[in-house]
Amino acid sequence: MKEQLVQVIDKKDLQVLILTDGYNIHHLSGYRGHTGMLVAFQGEQYILTDSRYTEQVELEAPEFTCVDIGREGYSKTIAGMLQKAFAKEGRSTLRIGFENKEISYMQYQAFVDTFAKELTGMQVELVPLEDAVNVYREVKTEDEIAKLARAEQIGDEAFTEIVKFIHENWKDGLTEQRVALQLEYEMRLRGAEGTSFDTIAASGSNSSLPHAMPQPKLLTEGDFLTMDFGCMYQGYCSDMTRTIHIGEVVESEQKKVYDTVLQAQLAALRAQEAAELEAKRQQELQQQQQQKSDKPSSGDGNSTVTPTPPTT
Repeated sequence: MKEQLVQVIDKKDLQVLILTDGYNIHHLSGYRGHTGMLVAFQGEQYILTDSRYTEQVELEAPEFTCVDIGREGYSKTIAGMLQKAFAKEGRSTLRIGFENKEISYMQYQAFVDTFAKELTGMQVELVPLEDAVNVYREVKTEDEIAKLARAEQIGDEAFTEIVKFIHENWKDGLTEQRVALQLEYEMRLRGAEGTSFDTIAASGSNSSLPHAMPQPKLLTEGDFLTMDFGCMYQGYCSDMTRTIHIGEVVESEQKKVYDTVLQAQLAALRAQEAAELEAKRQQELQQQQQQKSDKPSSGDGNSTVTPTPPTT
């Protein structure tokens, strides 16, 4: 992934790239520690962190040079690296890319103040990267897809087990908090490193809250129980929401609500399938018309075909 860092440097006309988004650092280097920054030059690339994580960097990101920030902190350490890299060149300007969407104002100001103090004689410009790095995470590799699939499979298996657990135990007294705890246990048991977010288990009137916190509320006959949960597997997350009914007696209004939501979901899936089919048809039509336009012509000029895609 190091070549992608160089691509961003070239595209943005930068001399240096500083990444602070942990997801981007993981994606591009493999390092998953809770603290660190990635600093990339055209030739060399580094991961900066404190002494708690240096060994982890060496294990997870062996292609990157690990730098211990010690007591100097990130800003001063980076300033020292910039001085060493560019002082001999006599460079008067320095364009540094930073992740403006994933940095605190305090850290940004630390960069501004420290670079102004330490890099005397250089005009430093901090260049917002916007989504220049994020786009590299949009298309997943086969390995990433496999990890995402496993994360989702863990969630599926945990859901199957939690339904059994609830069916067997709710009459004896089962709270929302206990359901959430059991869900997390089932996911951990199957290899999850942790949860994607705080597990939600909300029953009865609480189930109308999209992001309810599990309460010491007992599940009761006739409740809807909504569970929103997910796990992290090797750095990749799953997310699923399921609603089940507690007990045997189902009210007519509950059936109506459930069926309404189900039909809306099925309609959305049909619409998605139609949209995917339409996109494929458009692509095939464009390819066919492009092939026609590429054929040799005995006319005096070139033929340009502008297809009008079909619509559904």
